Amino acid sequence: MQRNHSIDQARFLAAAGVVWIHSLRSESLQPLKEIGRFAVPFFVILTILLTMQGVDRSPGRSLKEFISQRFQRLYLPMILWSFAYLVLKCVKLVVQPNAPNDFPGISFFWGGTAYHLWFIPFMFVVCLATFMMRKRSIQSNRSIRGISWLL
Repeated sequence: MQRNHSIDQARFLAAAGVVWIHSLRSESLQPLKEIGRFAVPFFVILTILLTMQGVDRSPGRSLKEFISQRFQRLYLPMILWSFAYLVLKCVKLVVQPNAPNDFPGISFFWGGTAYHLWFIPFMFVVCLATFMMRKRSIQSNRSIRGISWLL
């Protein structure tokens, strides 16, 4: 299957929307903050679509393989960036001991080092649910086709 560059372009715009929402500081631009709100629904819908296409392309892939692949793709980068963030927090603690320095604690494993990273575990669950429902749908269709000669 060829790469769809339109999807890549739309993902870039959605990523820019996420950055826009989280980086806008000017009071005069606050009303424009809502422009980026399309990003989360877009990414959820795209995840569902691409997961369904992936199951259709490789219907023999096991749940264990899928979970492993999704974990590597979603969680490992989040955990690595979170560790880098924590290292920088430790450096800040040494360099500027009197500056505020809030550590997220153990919750960074499922929520990242910032509150807006809730999206990563959420997408993991969306992928998993979509994978299982699509596999079930394919299996149901096969069993219906298998008995169609009886009808």
